[in-house]
Amino acid sequence: MPSKCTYPQHHTSGSGFGAWPIVVVVVVAVVVRRQLAVAAAVVLHVLAVVAVVLAVVGVVGLAVTLAVRHHRRSPRAVADRPLLTRDFAGNVLRAVWVACRWHWFTRNAGLARADKHAKDRGGRKVLRPRARIWPAGFGLTARVRVRPGAGRVEFEAAAPALADHWKCVRVGVSQVRPGRLLLRGYVRDPLIDPLPVTGLPAFDGRHVTLGRDEWGDLRTVDLANHAGSVWSGQPGRGKTEAGLSLAVQLVPSSLVDFWVLDGGANDWAHFAGGAAGYVADDLAAAVDMLLELDGLMRTRRRNLEADLGVRNAWRAGLSEAYRLQWLMVEEAPFYLSLDSVKGDKKKEAQVVACRGLAANLLRRGRAPAFHVSLVAQKPSTSSLPPDLRDLAGLRWSFGCATIENAVAALGDDIRQHATMQPTLLQGPEHVGVATALLRTAGSPYTLVKFPAVGEQLADQVAAEAAQRRASRQLAVVSS
Repeated sequence: MPSKCTYPQHHTSGSGFGAWPIVVVVVVAVVVRRQLAVAAAVVLHVLAVVAVVLAVVGVVGLAVTLAVRHHRRSPRAVADRPLLTRDFAGNVLRAVWVACRWHWFTRNAGLARADKHAKDRGGRKVLRPRARIWPAGFGLTARVRVRPGAGRVEFEAAAPALADHWKCVRVGVSQVRPGRLLLRGYVRDPLIDPLPVTGLPAFDGRHVTLGRDEWGDLRTVDLANHAGSVWSGQPGRGKTEAGLSLAVQLVPSSLVDFWVLDGGANDWAHFAGGAAGYVADDLAAAVDMLLELDGLMRTRRRNLEADLGVRNAWRAGLSEAYRLQWLMVEEAPFYLSLDSVKGDKKKEAQVVACRGLAANLLRRGRAPAFHVSLVAQKPSTSSLPPDLRDLAGLRWSFGCATIENAVAALGDDIRQHATMQPTLLQGPEHVGVATALLRTAGSPYTLVKFPAVGEQLADQVAAEAAQRRASRQLAVVSS
């Protein structure tokens, strides 16, 4: 016999609901879930479309803003530059690509370091340098917030890898302030483009133009309160052209007297007629000229306050009655190197005298408006004494073979700035480019392209200077 059910009420249709409530709940849950999924998908699609529209608008707005800003900031580089150049437009896409690959690059270049103390999801937290990358007319700029273990020195070492990754010819690294770096990637290097001397501003009594810096802007220096300048470099790298570029600005001015010690006995011979004093490679005559300048400097210092009413001539400004005395010492080691005259007591005494007189002009010549420029091909501690170099506030070095030569001209701090060292300026495209002790964006050094003067313009300036000096002497005699 079949067994009898213990709970017969399950098989009756009494007042209980049975299984229908469970079925209804399941159906409702399925329907609601589908509706929520559809609603969520719609919302996500709408948000995605809005995000894309905002991104496009933002990129276009950023590109236009940066184009306008770039156009306003560099009016001197190209006067008729259009609002949005082809180079700048291409660099916008380059900047976006570099920004997207920034974390990847820092990790693979060793610039992202693991935090040894903090844990992140069971692993070590990675400290990555943060960067804001912007397009520029010459390439890219990136403002970087450094992390422990990856500072300026590490980014200097990674500069060649950055240049390869960014598809740039060169990347410069400078420290804006503690913890902040400025990286500049040059797709088109302003230092390679030729710079004509035409259009350089005339000497205004204080400022002279050096040339075009790596940003593409003209750079000037203030001669006020600078008693000297030093520049060096291998033969044919641009030293004489740099001197001529200063001469074509200073010599035509009625506010400058030009003195020359021409150790090369040829480079400045065409200025002999227009100079206040000219000496070739003659140590005895050089001592006499330096004694004359030293005497003039001492007289000016004694009578400075009585003549101008101030204790520093630069406060009153230069005038035709109180001119800047500019001494150019070409091939300075000829007059300053003891090694080259060792064994000749007479010449040794003359070199010692030249050293002492030049040092005195550098130490005491600032207030009475004296300026001494020392030029050397291969400076060293014997040919260009450090005590003379360190008294010169303006210094630059053209391409040289060793870092020791760069240190002799620029100081020991150049060792800490790998991307600015003049040992990198030995290619033919860098003739006329020098590393200058000129602060830019927190960095003490700047790369400068000096203008090419040429012999024709130099001879013209020299001839005009000779005519003016002859006229001045004739006026003095007739009076």
